[in-house]
Amino acid sequence: MKKLNQNYVYFGRASKQTFAPGSASQTHQLTLAEFGNVTQLATDGTNIKVTVKSHDGGGTRGASSGTVDQVTGLDFASQTNTATGETTLIPDAAISVHATNGTVTIAAHNAAGNTGYTTDDDDTIVVELEYTGVENDSICYPMANYLGANPVSETSTSIRFKSILGDPDDDYILLTHTTGKYKDVCKMMAQLSNAGPRSQMITVADPLNSVFYDNSLGITEVHINQDLS
Repeated sequence: MKKLNQNYVYFGRASKQTFAPGSASQTHQLTLAEFGNVTQLATDGTNIKVTVKSHDGGGTRGASSGTVDQVTGLDFASQTNTATGETTLIPDAAISVHATNGTVTIAAHNAAGNTGYTTDDDDTIVVELEYTGVENDSICYPMANYLGANPVSETSTSIRFKSILGDPDDDYILLTHTTGKYKDVCKMMAQLSNAGPRSQMITVADPLNSVFYDNSLGITEVHINQDLS
């Protein structure tokens, strides 16, 4: 019997978590729901990007944070004293990550060493995945394993697959996308289920490399949740 052709779909992980303004804190805990798997992050912060947006210029930073606003590209008015609305990239040397619970710590500004960043009340901290280079950093499934898609919220959809390891528990990919795109995600998966004259691998979403099957979905995050038991 001739084997039927099928597509293989590829997902590259991308995660981001924003910590809303509140009381000043140097520590922030990433969560599975918002960021995805946190147990494989480098403890020295080398595979995450951390930025701080100043609420009212109350924070202080060292020279290691650079001299340019990460959003506007404009030079800082002061190297040490932040200004309202400035976004500062925190260097890896000023970041540490707990080995298992996802707590990210920003080293406070050290005037003597001219390093670190001391946050202030109502600053906004954003943590983004840059790369992992480890298991679950990307994954590919045959469309024969596709089980369906479920809306999680107006801006996120869970796509389920039978485990490629043969485990009884399903794997799922959580996509964060533009509001109200659940039906369009379903249409995309239906299209991908229909293979052409030959089998092929198709990138569905790889935000870190800006590659998408359907740009209109506005996918910004991809959480890979694979049962490895």
